[in-house]
Amino acid sequence: MTPNTRSERRASRSGARLAMLTTALVLAATGLGRPMLPLPSDVFRHLVVFDITQSMNVGDAVSGDDSLTRLEHAKATVLEAATALPCGSELGLGLFTGHRTFLLLAPVEICESYPDIAATVHAVDWRMAWAARSEISKGVHSGLRIAEALGPHTVLVFMTDGHEAPPLHPELRPGYGGEPGSVRGLLAGVGGPVPLPIPKLDPQGQNLGYWGAEDVLQVDELSLGRGTSVSEGYAGTDAGGIQARIDSGTEHLSALRESYLRSLADGLRIRYRRVEHADDLRSALRNPEFANERESMTDLRPLLGGVAALLVAGSYLVSARTRRGRRAHRL
Repeated sequence: MTPNTRSERRASRSGARLAMLTTALVLAATGLGRPMLPLPSDVFRHLVVFDITQSMNVGDAVSGDDSLTRLEHAKATVLEAATALPCGSELGLGLFTGHRTFLLLAPVEICESYPDIAATVHAVDWRMAWAARSEISKGVHSGLRIAEALGPHTVLVFMTDGHEAPPLHPELRPGYGGEPGSVRGLLAGVGGPVPLPIPKLDPQGQNLGYWGAEDVLQVDELSLGRGTSVSEGYAGTDAGGIQARIDSGTEHLSALRESYLRSLADGLRIRYRRVEHADDLRSALRNPEFANERESMTDLRPLLGGVAALLVAGSYLVSARTRRGRRAHRL
């Protein structure tokens, strides 16, 4: 190889290295301005409803950790899973207690509004409950109606242990007034499989003990009949052996009612997913069935930063090759 050829190659490599570093610098400087580009992408619009009834205070949400209640676990997994949703996605919040779901926060864009979303979720507390009942199916029906009113792309995400109180008659469940499947939804089950006592808490959150068998209804209200001098059952109900059913009842104990939630989800043609970890909810929220394709502003900083880093790395490789060539020439 002639000296002129070697010199030309070194000059070419120096020029390439300078071009790489210059381009990397331009890309990095452009990224400082937070460039955004409208691109088609899959986004999500969820209405997350928290069950804040008293059974959600049972501390069995995470195996081996009885200090984390079901409600606390639900809140933590929602916040963690929400960070995996792409920008342009929207998240709303609601509360369930008694027999109704109430809207707390209409869906807002998650990247710009995450601090507000997080602050609202952190503020959710069982003491917000306004009724000592937990009619889950009616709450889900109410939540679906709210999701429908918020727009056709809104998905209901109902975080609950599925504990109905008072219990439902197995053959006489509340009917849904809408068309099953017309609103997309997810029942997210939280809690452990072993029935545990429900804490009895004072307004300051101090544990006063646990609800006993005599404190709650052990059978459904229809089977009990009307409160007259003569027990009067309703048509289609089984009033036989009421006292035996009461004596053997376990409604004062609570576990994740998974089979019930699956049945409820099937009847409404929505999804069910048990949420043990944030990954469970993260994948459920990003289910392709819930995605809506639309044009959204995409942050180009990660792309620009990645390309700039590759160019800088490439420039060092070119420089190293040039140095090796010089050492070989001296030898």
